[in-house]
Amino acid sequence: MDKPHRRLKTFTKSFVIYGLAAALSRFLGLLLTPVYTRIFSPQDYGAIDVLNVFVYFAVIFAATEIWAGVSRDYISAENNLQQKKDLISTGLIHILICSVLVMIIAYLFS
Repeated sequence: MDKPHRRLKTFTKSFVIYGLAAALSRFLGLLLTPVYTRIFSPQDYGAIDVLNVFVYFAVIFAATEIWAGVSRDYISAENNLQQKKDLISTGLIHILICSVLVMIIAYLFS
């Protein structure tokens, strides 16, 4: 009886952290669209949209979803502090290297 309760609690916590936060940020963007269209000219609004698309692409490319693997393996490492440090530092270095590559490419094409 305790196990299903724990699973429901874990699911609810994960949903609030990952699902609800992402949905809230998208909903906020939807609510701000009329504000953007009143403040910015169509050219500015188009430039902002192109910039947003580039940023989303750069984030996906730079992070390469490495954080998902790190978080999964971090939890399974439980009490092994050295393994946790290695996971976090490797993930950080990977993201930094990919981010620098994205910045160099963006600078070359700007």
